[in-house]
Amino acid sequence: MVVISAGARPAVVASDATGIAAGMTPAQARRRCTDAALVAVDTGAIGAVRAVVHDLLSAWLPRVAWLSDDVLVGLATDAPDDLVTSMRALLADARSHGITGAAGVAATPLVALIA
Repeated sequence: MVVISAGARPAVVASDATGIAAGMTPAQARRRCTDAALVAVDTGAIGAVRAVVHDLLSAWLPRVAWLSDDVLVGLATDAPDDLVTSMRALLADARSHGITGAAGVAATPLVALIA
């Protein structure tokens, strides 16, 4: 699967196909992997969801950090019930728009990532 950004100048955002890298045009990706499924996404919507998740975690937790473009961890020794409920609702809403994700909160980045 190859994920491309929607808009006037579409480009590869992510891919699990060998030889296809972020920034390639859809035509370049198609030439490298003719049977790949090209899926267009609204990168603005993904950015908005990322910002909401960051803000939500920041409001509840003392430390929040991006480990990579798609991995945000919240660091705390305990996650308040309201935070857990809010994150579940946010993830459910994101799924209804075709955006999948998971959330983990822990005292260290590694444990949060595993969670």
